[in-house]
Amino acid sequence: MVLEIPNRLNGNSFYGEILPSIYNRIIQGDYLIDFDMHRTELANPEGLVNLLAAAAMIRRKSGYIPQIIYLPEKPNLVEYMRKSGFFRWATVPGCESLKFNGFMDADFFDEFRGNNYFRPQLYGLFTHSSEGTTFNRHIRHVEDFVLEIADSLAEDEVASPEISRYCRTLSLSLIQVIKNSLEHNQEYRGTLAYYMMQKTPYHTIEFAFSDIGQGFLERMKEMLKKKDPEAVAKYGYLESKLNSKDLLYKDHDENPNLLAIMHAVKYRENSEIPGLHKIKEFVLKYNGRFSIHSGNYSVNYELTKDEQAEALIRTFYHDSSYFSGCHLKIVFSLPQPSKDNQYGVE
Repeated sequence: MVLEIPNRLNGNSFYGEILPSIYNRIIQGDYLIDFDMHRTELANPEGLVNLLAAAAMIRRKSGYIPQIIYLPEKPNLVEYMRKSGFFRWATVPGCESLKFNGFMDADFFDEFRGNNYFRPQLYGLFTHSSEGTTFNRHIRHVEDFVLEIADSLAEDEVASPEISRYCRTLSLSLIQVIKNSLEHNQEYRGTLAYYMMQKTPYHTIEFAFSDIGQGFLERMKEMLKKKDPEAVAKYGYLESKLNSKDLLYKDHDENPNLLAIMHAVKYRENSEIPGLHKIKEFVLKYNGRFSIHSGNYSVNYELTKDEQAEALIRTFYHDSSYFSGCHLKIVFSLPQPSKDNQYGVE
């Protein structure tokens, strides 16, 4: 089967169109799924990392490596993918998630090395592989990116104490997401996740992360089964609901996947460790958006229009329940110079 990727490759088209098409083939036992991107004109980090994660999932479940039969016809999109490192990280030896039709020389697959400030940056997270396994390597990726953000804020004349506070929390937040994935999925071999960072023209930072580990529901059930003291204390009362199959494929307040997401976000709400709750608070403080998908639910956190309260929007996707793991999209709004300190004078 050749699946045509829509005109826009983003979160909406991935969960609403691409995943259902993959699901319909998989339930028939057909994992021979390839992709055609010739009509695709726009793509964002969430769409790109989720496409890579879906291809990696197909390989893990069947051994088949999906192929992109046709690249986008738009040269700008192909260059954007190349600059980000999409081709480089999709074809890491031993951890390939995608193949590409036709001959392309090695330079094409390598990430862009020119002096391009704030180029999009995509990386693969692999376990038991020579590529991408060292946690310190990913810390360096994040820290280099955040240093560029700090430089841009200084150029925008944001006060230096604000830059320092913002960038420290930003760095800790991104590193914690990567660390959580590695810690919670140690038994997986090969490709575990992809993530992508970029600064946008709208004075925001987009961070997309997609892993194909066990996901929140299975992780919580595992911790409760092992009688983890902290897990039992926090959500032991939910154990029967988390194990219930009656509502697993229904849009309901007590759907086990939805419960797992909501409680995972709250898990360390009173802790100094920068878990998902602290990250969400930081994002909303600067009027950003925090979205999380696991199993068959997406939950989006953002502020109301008057910025006085937290709004929660949940979306049920029946045909994505088999897409395991944790999938995040975070939009960080960058701090602005205050009216009283518009020149960054301390």
